[in-house]
Amino acid sequence: MSRHRYYFHRSRGPGILSAALFLMMALAACAAEKQRALYSALDPETPYYDNYGYSESEITGDTIEVTYLSRDESAIPYLDYVERTKEALEQRAHDFALWRVAEATLENGHTHFTVEETTARTEKHIVGRDPDLTYHRDLNYMILVGYSAYRTNIWLQPMVTLRARLLPEAVAGAANTHDAQALIARYQSAYPQAREPVGPAHIPR
Repeated sequence: MSRHRYYFHRSRGPGILSAALFLMMALAACAAEKQRALYSALDPETPYYDNYGYSESEITGDTIEVTYLSRDESAIPYLDYVERTKEALEQRAHDFALWRVAEATLENGHTHFTVEETTARTEKHIVGRDPDLTYHRDLNYMILVGYSAYRTNIWLQPMVTLRARLLPEAVAGAANTHDAQALIARYQSAYPQAREPVGPAHIPR
């Protein structure tokens, strides 16, 4: 579910029905959202900030460029935790970009590839999570605790782009050369759930 904020009042009579209907609509909207695997192609219909996955383009006959955009993930706003999360997300983005290059290598009838250029960056932004809601029994409706209930979260979205040259066979002494089939097997083992649909990004409480 994307990070939309829903606030509603609960009151006696029709108000209860309205709140229930609103909640059902919100839940239905969440269920209707696409749940894609982390290792999947970018969805052209999804906005950048909610998108994730790989894309590729051909530079020359035997050179391709693959980009993997990570899903926007939150990190608890403590420096060491943010750095650890950033490193883990960047490593996964790099691995998934390599994985896709390996698949493209086999799809194009080659067996090996060499990475000629790597570009990486991580978008970082700070947002506040939804304020806590509390139920006031005397007034019988939901009231906002106050803006002091906001807690900030840091969101990270790495993107890695690899330019690779596809090879019909291993080249002795070539730097950054990979066996496509072996690399695919390695990442399938390292990320066994990468192709399974995932839920919304977790927001630390």
